[in-house]
Amino acid sequence: MFVYVSCGNTDAGMGAVDVAILDPHGNKDTARPTITQKADGVWEVEYAATAPGLHSVNVFFAGKSIPNSPFGVVVSPGLLLINTGWR
Repeated sequence: MFVYVSCGNTDAGMGAVDVAILDPHGNKDTARPTITQKADGVWEVEYAATAPGLHSVNVFFAGKSIPNSPFGVVVSPGLLLINTGWR
């Protein structure tokens, strides 16, 4: 089960994106995210979920939680795309 998350930092200044994922049981780091910065100021995060259910995707920019984070993501078999809408 692959999950893709997109967020942007075009209006946020300098900094890096970091992500912490909690699985449905509250365990951290059962899914290791891959974070890729795109040329247009958009960051893409992808991870392979190890279990279906509600995951907590916590997104940080420059060491601080972004607005509306954490994001509740219900994972089920298949592909899931999420756009945080954050810029």
